[in-house]
Amino acid sequence: SDLTCDVNGDGKVNSKDIVAEMKAIANGTGGKDVNGDGKVNSKDIVKIMKEISDKWTLQMLLKL
Repeated sequence: SDLTCDVNGDGKVNSKDIVAEMKAIANGTGGKDVNGDGKVNSKDIVKIMKEISDKWTLQMLLKL
């Protein structure tokens, strides 16, 4: 699976990555440019949220 949004490097994309990205942005300590626009900002957080949402939706559909 694609781990582009794995900000904290634990091999999973989950809410911990959202928190890590938010902290990095707030502290000015970098973060990860997950959407590839050359900047680390709230758009990257939205991309992480979307990836988590899409993964959850796919899992729910597979259970039908």
